[in-house]
Amino acid sequence: MVLNSDTKVFGVPSTNEVSLRSGSKVQKYYGLIFPIGSNTNSGYFSKSSGVELIKKNLLQLLRTSRGERFMLPNFGTNLKKYLFEPIDEFLFSKIKKELSTTIASYAPYVNLIDIDISSTDQNQFRSGIYINLICSLRDEDSVVFEVNLGL
Repeated sequence: MVLNSDTKVFGVPSTNEVSLRSGSKVQKYYGLIFPIGSNTNSGYFSKSSGVELIKKNLLQLLRTSRGERFMLPNFGTNLKKYLFEPIDEFLFSKIKKELSTTIASYAPYVNLIDIDISSTDQNQFRSGIYINLICSLRDEDSVVFEVNLGL
């Protein structure tokens, strides 16, 4: 049996990849608008770029539960398991650690500046955890943006 030396494992970058660099230092990211079909003015599969695309990708990463994504079992977070735990500083530190490791693994182009986690008790039966991420692009520190997520 002969093994092909060009075999790639899905989700793992190849060591033999050749990077083509253009004259520009800032890399521009392109992709589809998520959720698909949300922008019907420019077609069903609309294209997005820049900070808006990165914000949507981060929200998709944070809202996906681990094990939910096919062929990438470690993609996403386990934020849903924290919903029924007592809300205290220990819980906030666990959430911050999970967020920072997940973003470092699956969004290496994002520099995480600050994570603000708070809880709001709306009434005795309903409370929530709110996460505010302040990020910048790793290539360009002058582009700062926020991503908000509520559980």
